[in-house]
Amino acid sequence: MTTDFLEYYFLSSCYEQGISEEIIYKLFLEKVIADYTSENFPYSITISSFQKYIIEKYKIEIPPTFVKSLLLKIDGYNSEFKLRKEIVTFIRAPTNLQNKYMLQQKNLDDNTRRIYNQFNSYLEYNGLDKIPYKVFYETISIYFSKVTNVDVKEDTELSKILILWITGIYKSNNSSEIQQCLDKLIYSWLLFSYFYSVKRSKKRLNGNTIVFDTNLIVYLLGINGKERQFFVEYLVEKLKQNRCRIQINDFSIKELKILLSSKENPDILIFRKDNPELFKQLLLNTEEYLIVNFKKKYEIDVIINSKITLPNDDKYLDLVSNLKSFKGSPTTHESAEHDIKLIFSTGELKKISNLYSSKKLIATSDSILTKWFASYMKRIYGSDYINLLTLYKINLIFWIESDKCISSDFLMNTWMSVSDSIAFFKNQHINRFFETLNEKYNQKNIPPENWRSVYLLLKENLPTDREPNEDDLLLALNKISTSAAEEKFELSQQVKSAAEEKFELSQQVKSAAEKLKELEEEIQRLKLEPKPQIIIQEKEKNLDDYGIGQIILVLIKKILLWFIKK
Repeated sequence: MTTDFLEYYFLSSCYEQGISEEIIYKLFLEKVIADYTSENFPYSITISSFQKYIIEKYKIEIPPTFVKSLLLKIDGYNSEFKLRKEIVTFIRAPTNLQNKYMLQQKNLDDNTRRIYNQFNSYLEYNGLDKIPYKVFYETISIYFSKVTNVDVKEDTELSKILILWITGIYKSNNSSEIQQCLDKLIYSWLLFSYFYSVKRSKKRLNGNTIVFDTNLIVYLLGINGKERQFFVEYLVEKLKQNRCRIQINDFSIKELKILLSSKENPDILIFRKDNPELFKQLLLNTEEYLIVNFKKKYEIDVIINSKITLPNDDKYLDLVSNLKSFKGSPTTHESAEHDIKLIFSTGELKKISNLYSSKKLIATSDSILTKWFASYMKRIYGSDYINLLTLYKINLIFWIESDKCISSDFLMNTWMSVSDSIAFFKNQHINRFFETLNEKYNQKNIPPENWRSVYLLLKENLPTDREPNEDDLLLALNKISTSAAEEKFELSQQVKSAAEEKFELSQQVKSAAEKLKELEEEIQRLKLEPKPQIIIQEKEKNLDDYGIGQIILVLIKKILLWFIKK
């Protein structure tokens, strides 16, 4: 999408409502469909092609599995377009959505016209010439570029006056019609900047192992068609970005071999006919093919797991029976056994308090299995999370965790510029907190990557009955730190600790050197003193007169060298 702030006014429908990835991208897809043109209806397009079309035209990436899910929730589904398997068919022109956006465009025109007329009145009141709409549009675009720090344009004399005027409107604390018009423009632009534009790579899933269920291996091989293969290839690409690896269990390889040997499965028969050589290799050398060819084609590490610790026989058989009953016909005992083994392939079952605390996740296309497992984990372990995820959900998680689109720096003063445009920020304690946060970050000019979470954290946790203190600030800073920032902090602590140890060591070396000097001086003094004539001397006349002093000197030097080497 372009950096024209008017392009995203459709997001203003979220104003003063809850926001989420689903809401934001559903609105975006509605806009895509409303803008979609075709000479002939009905018109069909695959999900993968539709996703690529969105990337090419709008420069926005959405997981194909997420696109499919959102299409089912958009107005006009079944009447203006349908979804069968992985193919979208536009039955006729999407007039309902087009009418919706025509009305929204009218609201946008009305609001910008009100702002334009009011600003011209302000200019005239201050003895300045009125400006044409084109100049106004160019000038307010400068303001919006500064608000989000995206493609920042240089100030003009007129833009300085405009920004001063807008600031005055918000400082007046009057909920005027003009302020509400500005609110919606600014709010929609902020949502675009965060959800579509800002680089967010938290790296919380870096280095994880993702266990592939048999059905995902089948998808990735293309046995169930190109579209489902594309869905899993999207996941593999995200795994590569996060330096993850794929685990395939030996019992899944066994299940895959049984599936490939089927004489009745139509997908297998078609795959065998279209790919005779590949089919032969898969059937004869399944394990070797998966390791070598997946790594060669997708440049990702694949490991075969043959170790699994199952519960005692009674519990194991009880789980198999329970799952088989939950799934119903035609689930076989062998199929239920495979699923239970899959669940235990990441280790012993236990409560999962945070999805990111688990270094092994399981990916499957079996939504019934995930429902059963979620119910079981909640009932037995009180766990709200499970590490068994559907392809849709794991694609969504890795998409959120990875860079979505273009990069842009989003400073904390983004919020400072528009804090009064969102009702939540009209609280003076919240504003003070953001001022403090801004001061802290701007000292080193290091903006937090996941700045939106500050808003969410404060909304839920910050006490509003008092001024935020240093502890509040540090708590929020800790919560919003990215893993990179945490690693940097840990490293700085290690460096600080090493510096302290080095200083302490240098003090020890200095002390040892001083003692050595004192001993050398004492030895020199003893040399110069007259030797007392005692009987013992006769007994020691064969010894070097100063042998003991030299031994002491050697020992001290060795101690000094040991300190230095340490």
